[in-house]
Amino acid sequence: MRVEWAKTKARAQRWSEEVILLQEEMRRVLEYFSWKAAWWRSKGKLRQDSVDASLLSGLTAYSEKQAMVFDRLQQRFAAQWSEILKKLQIQTPWQAKYAKMPQIPSLWQLAKTAEEADQEEDESSESEQEEEEEEREEREEMIISDEDEDVDMEMKDAM
Repeated sequence: MRVEWAKTKARAQRWSEEVILLQEEMRRVLEYFSWKAAWWRSKGKLRQDSVDASLLSGLTAYSEKQAMVFDRLQQRFAAQWSEILKKLQIQTPWQAKYAKMPQIPSLWQLAKTAEEADQEEDESSESEQEEEEEEREEREEMIISDEDEDVDMEMKDAM
């Protein structure tokens, strides 16, 4: 019985240590993403004096895009891990720091928003086309009715 108790206690201690190691690993991953985003942003400003404006804008855009990738990774990982830790009722020092981060839309969300805007534009252009078609038909009807009146007047004059 004592042997079983000792084995169980050792197993529980290993699991407790594993939880601590995982929390530290989570913190380090989030810190790495933060560092890597800052690193990419610094790369965009590195060659300001040695290149022309068009190349500089491209380099800056690329470095900002890469930085946003790491910002999104950091945000997504922190959100997912925070949910799990909250369910397990585990508090970590980094949770408060990353809970206050602004939400960065994912590329999928940005693409979806752009797609919705395109659809709205298409719908508005379709309704504009329908309105133009209706106006054209009304004008044609008016022209036809004016011609009919002219023909009626000519016939009356001829009688």
